[in-house]
Parts: sequence; C-alpha cells; structure tokens
Amino acid sequence: MKTKMNPIDVYAFLDKAPLESFHFKILLLCSSVYGLTGMNVMLISALANSVAAEWNLSVIDMGYLLSIGYLGMFVGALTFGGLSDIIGRKKVLVIVVTLETIFTALCGSSQAFLHSMSLDLLQV
Repeated sequence: MKTKMNPIDVYAFLDKAPLESFHFKILLLCSSVYGLTGMNVMLISALANSVAAEWNLSVIDMGYLLSIGYLGMFVGALTFGGLSDIIGRKKVLVIVVTLETIFTALCGSSQAFLHSMSLDLLQV
C-alpha cells in the first residue's frame, strides 16, 4: 500500500516559525565569533608602527607581517570548511574558536618577527 506524502513548503514553514530565545543565543554567539575574528584581523594594524619600531622592521617586512594572517585565513577556510562537512559545523566552530583564541594570545607574547609571522599564520 502506497502512502501519499504531502509536500511541505520549507520557506513558508520557516517564515511562520516564531523566534525563541534559542535563536537569539545563536545570533549572539555568531556575532561574538565574527566580532572577535574582525578584532583579531585589525589588531595588528593598530600596532603596526609600534611593532616596526621595536623590531626595526622594514616596510617590506611589515607587509609580510600584515599579510601572513590572510594567508592563514585562506588555508584555514579550505581546511576547516572541508572538515566541517565531515565532522560537523558545531565541532569545527569550537575547534576554530579555541585555536584562534590560543594563537591570538600567543601572538601578544611573541618577541621576534619570524615567531610572530608563524603564529599569525596558525591563527586560522
């Protein structure tokens, strides 16, 4: 015996769904992660002149230091984007935020140009 299934309009269903506290918690979490990532990217820019003076870096070295983080984000997006399809987005989000927190804190303690560049690259 065949059972006839009624199709459901997903868009209409989602439009009618009420907003609950869970949705606002998710919004707050995602906004925080996005804001901290933006802060992480802009942090080195605010300190560029001080870092260049303290470490006696040339303009080219500063270009490398300011650019290496974007290379890390590119590699991280490729790596963790694929990984999220395998193990799930929640797990990867926790992993990425943890790694970003650790390496951002370590960047603040770096004492040399190459050390700072390697940590910037690994910040994900």
